[in-house]
Amino acid sequence: MSKTKKKAKADLARVAKEKRTSKFRFYLLNIILGLIILIVFAALFIYFFCRVEKVTVEGSVVNDDAIIQAYIMNDEYSVNAVYDVFINTIKPKKNIPFVESYKVRMTGLNDLLITVKEKERVGVIPDEANGRYVYYNESGVVTELSEMLLDNLVMINGVTLEDSAIGERLPMDSTQRRNLLSIQKQLRQVDVEVSAINFQEDGSVNMNYQNVIISLGTTTNLAQKVKRLPYILPKLEGMSGTLHLEEWTEENTDIVFEKT
Repeated sequence: MSKTKKKAKADLARVAKEKRTSKFRFYLLNIILGLIILIVFAALFIYFFCRVEKVTVEGSVVNDDAIIQAYIMNDEYSVNAVYDVFINTIKPKKNIPFVESYKVRMTGLNDLLITVKEKERVGVIPDEANGRYVYYNESGVVTELSEMLLDNLVMINGVTLEDSAIGERLPMDSTQRRNLLSIQKQLRQVDVEVSAINFQEDGSVNMNYQNVIISLGTTTNLAQKVKRLPYILPKLEGMSGTLHLEEWTEENTDIVFEKT
């Protein structure tokens, strides 16, 4: 093949390649431009047509919906429903003292549904001075303040509370708080559920279990006293009276039940 023919063939190949490249660039630029237009249109649509008008909260028993909403929708962009779903999916709030987890989703262009799973409450203390109840978790941190009294929680009597705040430790005598949390920890370990824990003026503690009063006396030997309850309480089923554990020690293991 002559040099002239080879050159002509090379020129044709180069032209064909340039055409393919130009065609590819044309389509690529159009695709990119289309995507930019689509993104701009979507952003404008979201901005103007997805403003939050209604928020529904599910899963909260005690806390007011407005309080939960204030924790979750807490910045200047929270007026937009799409933003709320996006930001709370990729970076959920970690500082809500009474919420274990939550999910935010849209039920309409302008409607949000917040579904919460509340942290476990282990007890409630009457705050008579303020006409409300103080709920707390196993760490002794206040989770809720409410006028509503929930069933099936341990009622704590005989303690004096100062001003309570959600997310703060129970505002009570430090020794009482330490003893309270220790008692409840021991009860959980032996799977015994009492209805009330009562602190007496003389520093002693007793608990209510069905129709039985469990008198612990002081918190000395607390763990050993509580460990005996799963073996004793089933034998007292249907009875009423006082179970005396005040004097129990490793040397004095006598336990007396005083019927009433």
